Amino acid sequence: MLSSILWPDGEPKGRRRLSDDAVKDLKLDRLFDKAALSVLSVPCAAGEIEFRGELFDFAEKTDFEALLSVCSAWEDAHKRMCASRLGLERSAAFVTESERYADMMRYLASLEPYGRAASRLKSESAAVVSSKEFQEMTAEIKDCREKLSVIQSCSVGAPPGKWLMHRNREPEDGSPAPKINDSDSVIRCVYGLTGVELHMPAHIARPAPDGVMDGLARLCPDEIARLADFAGKYAFICSMPGRLLPELRFVRDMRAFDAALARRGIETCRPAVAKERMIKADTVYDAALTLKDGEIVPNDALFDGKEHMFFLTGANGGGKTTYLRAVGISLVLFLAGCRVPCRSAEIYPFTAIYTHFPFDERFAAEGRLADETRRIDEILESADEDSVVLLNETFSGTDEQKSERMVAEAARELNSRGCFGVWVTHIHAFGDTILPALSVEVDREDSNRRTYKVVRKTALGGSYARDILRKYGLSEEQLASGG
Repeated sequence: MLSSILWPDGEPKGRRRLSDDAVKDLKLDRLFDKAALSVLSVPCAAGEIEFRGELFDFAEKTDFEALLSVCSAWEDAHKRMCASRLGLERSAAFVTESERYADMMRYLASLEPYGRAASRLKSESAAVVSSKEFQEMTAEIKDCREKLSVIQSCSVGAPPGKWLMHRNREPEDGSPAPKINDSDSVIRCVYGLTGVELHMPAHIARPAPDGVMDGLARLCPDEIARLADFAGKYAFICSMPGRLLPELRFVRDMRAFDAALARRGIETCRPAVAKERMIKADTVYDAALTLKDGEIVPNDALFDGKEHMFFLTGANGGGKTTYLRAVGISLVLFLAGCRVPCRSAEIYPFTAIYTHFPFDERFAAEGRLADETRRIDEILESADEDSVVLLNETFSGTDEQKSERMVAEAARELNSRGCFGVWVTHIHAFGDTILPALSVEVDREDSNRRTYKVVRKTALGGSYARDILRKYGLSEEQLASGG
């Protein structure tokens, strides 16, 4: 089996995977399919991030679509072989699979070795191609194809009251033997019985009648035995490519995602891997907003060893949840070795991301506060200084006094552990007494629209009131009196 092109030392065990709740919170399930999410959910270490960066460079420098096509052709042939019935049908399908396998291995062995992943893939494939078993197999494929042609030349006829099956022979006058238009499958010999040419997609398997298969066994025993011997001898090739094609498709999907961002005018970059714990991103976008039309407003993000956990408060509709998702999605992509939707970034390879974004269907069974308490308890069981925690209005499902107490206790605990992250809250009373404070504020540089930006604040109260005054030309006295 070929080595993984995503993991330099094989997929690691025991990593803290992204939870299903986090996937939904960040809307990753709407951006990527399950296959891509299975890769994105496992965070990479620093060396693995760099390894994948080289893989994406390779994809840019080679004819990646041709590579994917060659590997997909083998997979299609393999699926048809697995779906066929035991016996002649499977042996015949195996001949085609072995041909596609040989084509794929030769193609992989011819790759330019850009980066460690491609170099290893080329080296391992070249070793297979030069092996004695591979050379013997490819030499035997030609003979098996000839045997299969003999079997495929058999015809089925149905004179009145009789079923006849015969093996076509070369005409005595030397003219070519009649051929059934059967593509590459034995089952097309049914054409002679029905008188109707079958037009079937190549990926659909239609079993031939048992009588046809029995007739072929009597007419071509030597050829069928030869195919069965070949299939048994080289059955090991069925598992050789292993995970290669799913991993290539992950690369394809991430490249397509980058292209979709580019069409929306969103910049992407490959962040530098920070040696110290930090998240520093310039002009970072919430990629989930590409799911709908409209302008996507970016923000900057800065978390470091001194200020690593923040409260975020501000007006509803100001983009607090958008900011959380922007940070969260960017982290997930970075930890998968992918490009990130921002202008530039430097990020530490954290080992876990935890989220809590409440939504109604989670509360049906246990109630909102019970859900919030359970999920915070689960986070507190594992969160540490290598964790990023993103919380959205957690503990808002109770009265104000109890909410303040629960938020304060959990926030202090997360901060004392050195966790990184953001806690969106409606509680303004904390200021920055427990955690450093962020606020969504109207962008003063945008005079044409009411655009919000996330800014560092030391006093949160009153900022929105002053903004309203400026917008509508009111005085503070008018605002206080309701006039």
